[in-house]
Amino acid sequence: MSLFAAIFSLVLAACSGGAAESPADEQSESVRNCPDGPCEPPPPPPPSCPVTTSLSATPSTIAQGQSTTISWSASAPSSCSTPTVVLSGQSVYRYGSMAVWPSSSITYSMFLNGASIPVRSVTVNVLPALCSSVCWAGSACNQACTDAGLNVRSCAQVGVCEACSTSVCNGASSCDTQCTYNAAVTSCNGWSHDTADDADLDGVPDTLENQLARLFFPTLRLRYTRVNGSGPNGDLGQLYSGAALVAGGTPTPGNWPFIVRPVTPYHDTTSIVTVGGRVIRSGALQQCLDTECLEITYVLPYNWDLGETSWAIHDHRGDGEMYSVLVTRTDPLKSVGGESVAARWSTPWASAKADANAWVGYTEFGTAHTCADYDSTSYRNRIFRPSVDGVTTVWVAQGKHANYFSREACDGGACSGDVPFGTPCWDNCDSNDFALVYGQWYRDAGPLRNAGGDTCHSHPSIDHYTAFPGSHPSYYSYASYDVWSDTLFGDDDVGRPRALLLPHTVLWWADSHPYSCWPGPTSFPGAPPEPPQPVFNPAPPPAPVCGQSGMCCEFAADGSCSLCAPANGQCP
Repeated sequence: MSLFAAIFSLVLAACSGGAAESPADEQSESVRNCPDGPCEPPPPPPPSCPVTTSLSATPSTIAQGQSTTISWSASAPSSCSTPTVVLSGQSVYRYGSMAVWPSSSITYSMFLNGASIPVRSVTVNVLPALCSSVCWAGSACNQACTDAGLNVRSCAQVGVCEACSTSVCNGASSCDTQCTYNAAVTSCNGWSHDTADDADLDGVPDTLENQLARLFFPTLRLRYTRVNGSGPNGDLGQLYSGAALVAGGTPTPGNWPFIVRPVTPYHDTTSIVTVGGRVIRSGALQQCLDTECLEITYVLPYNWDLGETSWAIHDHRGDGEMYSVLVTRTDPLKSVGGESVAARWSTPWASAKADANAWVGYTEFGTAHTCADYDSTSYRNRIFRPSVDGVTTVWVAQGKHANYFSREACDGGACSGDVPFGTPCWDNCDSNDFALVYGQWYRDAGPLRNAGGDTCHSHPSIDHYTAFPGSHPSYYSYASYDVWSDTLFGDDDVGRPRALLLPHTVLWWADSHPYSCWPGPTSFPGAPPEPPQPVFNPAPPPAPVCGQSGMCCEFAADGSCSLCAPANGQCP
């Protein structure tokens, strides 16, 4: 190869990228890319335009009715275009401030140049109005307000609100309404308790409610021996505060809630017809006005429904039963056949509210598989004064605890040809050998507890709690169960205490189905953690001595035999 060819090859290689281009080469390249002549150099990059922004609310927390100042700014270098600013939907100048009076907490946002995402936000917290502007002698004590230190209070807490009165504390709906009494803030139920002895605001003195509950509580005829795999004391052991659940133990813990409330039932069957010129009158009008009638409802809680093992009727945890009685101070029978009749008894409210013996039992109700299969609910009219005629005896079906007003009714209860093995009835009281007379069995106040009302039961004098059933028939009830909670009582939904205690559960004097079947519970929190069960001496009590027959017909409270069968005979 000649020297010229070698040099030409090196130059050609350099031009094809084999070596770095010189500035002259770059200029030659731009010339080559612009066929009409030399190209202009590319423009310099645009200058950087950062926008500096600020947004604030001063103060950021206010009381309703006060103002706050919103301040903002947006600036960019002089070489940049002026930014556009939108503040919470309103176009504003790039800087400025304004006073606002928001009625509730609100967030203000700042947007630039039409963007949809805010660059800054600030929140103004709005508290209730100042106490000085909303609290006065007639304002509600639970009215929320804000003090000078921006602390949320109530008119009661700053000591300026309405005085307690019957217009302020008007019925159970005002139970927890606050008001002032003797220069102090209290609740309506506290004021009513202190001035009218009426903590549940139902218009009936609590002392009268408690006296009536004891006076009209029925005698419970129960089985006091083993039944369906129970402990030694049978159904009396399953009844809260009845007898020992297991040998050597103590009575099953738990209260018996009750309520006393005024009711105004009305029932008119009056019929007046003319046949052949003859007027035939029939029917009657029964009516309770104002405080003429009171409803007393007792919940009888059992640890377990023991079922009926003979006919494979299942047992279940928790068993709420009920007895209710309508008591009157004035005869409800107003007319017969459309003609007025004289009252057989009548006591003015002023006297009756201070005298439990002025009240007369009139109609009774007892649950027996109520709102369930084989419903045998007991309902009857009976006019009685406990101090003269004695209280009602309620026969409690063994194992199942259904309530009847006679042994015969119990033995014929829960009847259906569909019961297993074709047996027509599976309630019976054949072995109900114990009569629980409240005043004899409980020397002190006993387990009866006033549960107040469904909407007013928060005063400390009202006890609306009982115990939760144990997880086994031989495990004690435990923990605390609010009888006004809409939750299962163990596994019992129909017999949960709230459903038994609610107003209008008993429909007095209804022509048919004189009671309401409420919907199931609304809450299912499950059973509370169960504590370890105590271990008792399993030895049974000594057998009673009954001569040659070996049979005891009735047991005394200490477990001894109080009535024996004749030799080789049967119990009377």
